[in-house]
Amino acid sequence: MAYLIKRFDPAKLFHIEQAIEHGQALIEEWLPKYKFKNWSTTATTGKPVTLAMKQTRAKQIAKTLGDATKWHSHGRGISMTELMHDDIKLLIDDFGSDNDLSTKIRNYHGLAVDFARQQQARGFIHTQDGGLRRVL
Repeated sequence: MAYLIKRFDPAKLFHIEQAIEHGQALIEEWLPKYKFKNWSTTATTGKPVTLAMKQTRAKQIAKTLGDATKWHSHGRGISMTELMHDDIKLLIDDFGSDNDLSTKIRNYHGLAVDFARQQQARGFIHTQDGGLRRVL
């Protein structure tokens, strides 16, 4: 126990907690704004969907995705199947079923990854004017 206490870094723990909270906040903001923007009626009852319903649903999804006991790792991807499963129930368009679209998306991704690598950046942002900007 003394070893653990000696090695404990409160700043690192704070950084991790902030990253988790940031991720959950983005999910809660982006799902209603983008993913749920055209969601107007419920699938089961046909009732109109309100902004509050979209926000509640986004919070549920953020909570599930943030559950470390379920996923056991932050570094691994979550498959489309897992996102569509009963726990999360996201409706996802499978671009892989459209060969032309799949090829275009994979080519774009490859070019973007190459760009980030060349720029020695952790990532990139695709701007509205069609440009790529590196993220340090």
